[in-house]
Amino acid sequence: MTGFAIDLCGWGLLLCLALAGLQRSRRWPGACGKCRWPGNMLLVLVLLAAPFPPARPIEMMRGLFAGLSVTTVVMLVALLLACNGSRRAVFAKSEEGYLPPLITVVAMLFHPPALGLGPVDPYAWGYDDAHVLALTVGALALAAWLASWRMSALALVLALTAWRLRLLASPNLWDYLFDPLLVLGALGVTCVRAVRHMRAKSRAGHSGAAA
Repeated sequence: MTGFAIDLCGWGLLLCLALAGLQRSRRWPGACGKCRWPGNMLLVLVLLAAPFPPARPIEMMRGLFAGLSVTTVVMLVALLLACNGSRRAVFAKSEEGYLPPLITVVAMLFHPPALGLGPVDPYAWGYDDAHVLALTVGALALAAWLASWRMSALALVLALTAWRLRLLASPNLWDYLFDPLLVLGALGVTCVRAVRHMRAKSRAGHSGAAA
């Protein structure tokens, strides 16, 4: 039941962010540049939980992407706060720049061996006796806090706490830290930034040649 509530909240936050993006664009009727996120969130939660046949939308999302991790939900909350112009910076500047490629690299190192491509299965490290992995996550949370990556530190601590309390159906710590949506989001942001950087570099090169 807790896992369903986390998934419902996570997908609601994601769709709420999408609505916020539309409201900030010229394509949204009557756009005023402000995100009315409380009303958006209520509307999205009602739509996700509605009993549409043959299955509720939230159940379809869970079937496609499995359950969402605690880390993903925390990051979505942070993005929604940033989208609504939080007075205090939600992400540190270095955190905003380095976190997506860091998640992408970790996922690339984790998923192939977890799928059997190699002699070691890192997914097995996340079960009940995952003391080494839990200590590693705690150390990373402390390092993130000292580096002023507050949101990353909070996400890791909450994921570790939720795992200890067994709030999700899975007993594996990795399922509290990662999920396909988080990896795809980080990969998408990394690729978009790389393309923008290449285009900017190309334009700068053409401008220099023209001068």
